Amino acid sequence: MLLKIRWKVVLERFLTRAAVGALKWLKNLDSNGLTHEGLEVILEDLRSKRLPEAK
Repeated sequence: MLLKIRWKVVLERFLTRAAVGALKWLKNLDSNGLTHEGLEVILEDLRSKRLPEAK
C-alpha cells in the first residue's frame, strides 16, 4: 500500500499548506501595510491556481 501512494503529490500538498501557513503567520506578525498587501497578493495567486489546500 505504501508503494502505491503518490509521494510527490503528498509532498507538494504538504509544502503548499506549510507555505500558506507560514505566509499567514508572517502577515499577522508584521504591522507594515505594504507587507500585508504583498502577502495577500501571493495568497490570492495560490488560490487562483485552484489549490484546494491553499484555502
